[in-house]
Amino acid sequence: MTTTGPRPRPHRTGLRRRLAAALIALVVAGCGSTATTSPTPTPTPTPIAAADTASPIPTTTPTAPAATDVPTATPTATPTASPTPPRLAPHATLPPSSHPLCRAANLVGAIMIWHAAGGAVQGDFFVGPLTSTSGGRLCYMQGTAEGQMVSGGSVIADSGAASAHIGSGNPYLPVDAGGRIYGHVTWTNWCAKGPGQPVTVALVLPNGLGRVVLNTSGPTPVPSCASSGSPTAVTNTSWSVTYP
Repeated sequence: MTTTGPRPRPHRTGLRRRLAAALIALVVAGCGSTATTSPTPTPTPTPIAAADTASPIPTTTPTAPAATDVPTATPTATPTASPTPPRLAPHATLPPSSHPLCRAANLVGAIMIWHAAGGAVQGDFFVGPLTSTSGGRLCYMQGTAEGQMVSGGSVIADSGAASAHIGSGNPYLPVDAGGRIYGHVTWTNWCAKGPGQPVTVALVLPNGLGRVVLNTSGPTPVPSCASSGSPTAVTNTSWSVTYP
C-alpha cells in the first residue's frame, strides 16, 4: 500500500499570492505619490570663493635704471696763448696813445760831459722840450734810441738801427716843460784816422719819431784802437729821469 503526503491547500496558496500583490501595489503607489508631491529642490548657487575671483593683473611700472655715475669730462678751455706785446720795429708808426711819445722835432739836447777811460769814451747827455715856455707835461720818452757818432755831418759810428726799440717792460718817462731826461752813449775802438772835430752824438728815436742831434762844445775825445780787425762800436743806454 503506497502512502502519499498531504496535499497543499489551494486556498492558502492563493491568499499568499494576493497579499504579495497587494503589498507590491501599495509600495508602488507610495513611490508614485512621493514622486508627484515632493517639490524638486532648486539648487542653491554656490558662492565663488574670494580666492577664485579674478583679480586684476598687477601692472608693473617700468622703473628707469639707476643712473650710473659716469665721470663727465669737464670741458677744458682751449688754452689761449697770452698775447705777447709785439716788439715795435724801428721806425714803425706808433698808434695813438694816452701817453704820447715825444717827437724829435719837439726836443733839444746836448752833451754835458765826456769821460775817457780804458780806451773808451762815454758822453753823458740830456734831452728836453724844445720850448720851455708852455707849462704842463708835453710828452713821454720810452725805450732806447739808436746812438750815432757824427763828424762833419756824417755818421762815423753807430749802435745799429735795431738798437732803437721799445721793449714790453720799458716805462713811460715824462718830459715836462723845462724838464730834462738823461742818458749816455759809449764809443769804443776807433782805429781810423781821425775824425774831424767836433764829433757829436745823434739820437734816432724808435718808431720813426725822428732824430735829435745833440749840441756839444769843444773837441770830443776819440777812443783808442783796441783791435784793428774789429769795427768801431757804439752803445746807448735807456732813458732815465735822473742823472747820472
